[in-house]
Amino acid sequence: TDGCYISQDECVALHAGGSDECDLKLFVVWTGTGVGGTALFSSDSRFSAFPPNRIQENVENGVNQAIGNLQGKATDAKDAVDNFFDTVTDSIPFYGGGEEEGGDDVGQG
Repeated sequence: TDGCYISQDECVALHAGGSDECDLKLFVVWTGTGVGGTALFSSDSRFSAFPPNRIQENVENGVNQAIGNLQGKATDAKDAVDNFFDTVTDSIPFYGGGEEEGGDDVGQG
């Protein structure tokens, strides 16, 4: 617990309560270049590469992207329901679709 902001007693109590706050967390990044001199991109994602405001910025960007994706999926779902409803209502004769031609001649012959 040297250098940790949580004391060992607090960690024991947290663990007893089911928390994973004091569990060891490892973040692995690769630095250098790969085959053909290609840069290894994960080194740009290491926490030490970001000042605190950049971490917040990355989280906000991720949340905004997730919201945008969900809004897009909601729009797609609404469009699919609308198209289905249009297809169903167009196939019901008394609802405006599928009318027979020559209306008055039905049953004559």
